[in-house]
Amino acid sequence: MQGKSRSSVRDLTAQFADAWGSALRERGGRRWSVLATTPEQLDDQLRAVEARTQRSLVNMQSRWWIDPHDRSAPLDDRSRARGVTVTLFVPRRALELSPLLPSTHGDVWVAPVLQDAMLVDDTLAILSGGLDDEGQRVFCSTTDAELVGLLRQVVAALRQVAVRPEEVTGVAPLTARQVQVALAVARGDKDTSTARRLGTSLRTVEREVSAVVAHLGVRTRQEASLAILGERT
Repeated sequence: MQGKSRSSVRDLTAQFADAWGSALRERGGRRWSVLATTPEQLDDQLRAVEARTQRSLVNMQSRWWIDPHDRSAPLDDRSRARGVTVTLFVPRRALELSPLLPSTHGDVWVAPVLQDAMLVDDTLAILSGGLDDEGQRVFCSTTDAELVGLLRQVVAALRQVAVRPEEVTGVAPLTARQVQVALAVARGDKDTSTARRLGTSLRTVEREVSAVVAHLGVRTRQEASLAILGERT
């Protein structure tokens, strides 16, 4: 049954990819529009989309990295605070590149993601439109009924085979404070400054660092930093 479900994910993703490719080749781009042409523009547009999201946001990403220097509140947290259901699907490889992911994002599921895309309120899709003439990646949005309908089928198929990260890794997520300590380790912060920033004792931070090292299955603080950054050897 699991094999058939995974085949369904592949088949439906292929159907969507074919339909999306055809739409991109159509003259005039009537079924889609350019959302952003730089990462900075994409960040701005995603903030605007997040503010308009009313019910659900499904994010499908084949890769994921955490930036320990980014201390801003994730957009997902803002959406959840407004009662929006936020779901993230990633493949197993993403957990290797970003082992903190299950601890930093609430509703994470491991599934065979083959197409990077976002589905907003079941009516809006955001995904890559390939490269422009200057080699810059173009991000597009579409509300086309056929394209959005196909992407909804992909999401439904992913839900059929998705499992929780702890079923893959065998470990429970870190606590919120342990995540903050882990990010501080990745940034190279001293434990004394981390203790001061978190309003706790140096001994507590040192204990949390040990917990993070054990959680990541490494031996040293340096190895933990590399693992968090997706640079595990």
